[in-house]
Amino acid sequence: MSLIAAENLSKEYQAGEVKIAALKGLTFAIEPASFVSFVGPSGSGKTTLLNLIGCLDKPSQGTTNLEIHGEFSLINNFTKMTVDANGGVTQNTYNAVNALLGLRYLTPQDTTYILELYRNGQGYSSREMTDFFPLSTRAMPSIPKPVIPPF
Repeated sequence: MSLIAAENLSKEYQAGEVKIAALKGLTFAIEPASFVSFVGPSGSGKTTLLNLIGCLDKPSQGTTNLEIHGEFSLINNFTKMTVDANGGVTQNTYNAVNALLGLRYLTPQDTTYILELYRNGQGYSSREMTDFFPLSTRAMPSIPKPVIPPF
């Protein structure tokens, strides 16, 4: 069972009209609890290989069993309106940051594990939601107050 595996991994760089092959058709498997060393002269592709394994770069060809992807957005001058427990309305303008970071790992049994972290800079904080719900409960007393998990 391989912890990290690659199949037919290749990486080419373009220098003007010339293509430089840093890696050509590399296939390997690293088993759990093994000690691995990449040794070679300067320019042999050691750093390129580590960048591909660590998902810092994409291969020109081939696949690995580990992949990281992400997205980032910045919304300048985003205006958010909040209502507090007393019905007071507040407007805040700020630069909202949204981000998505994902990790995909394919096991030797062809099971894919996906972990994603999402940050919504346009959303409401736990404090803002806690302030809003007493107001909504007073307005509609028959609706039960929701439980907000701590962050």
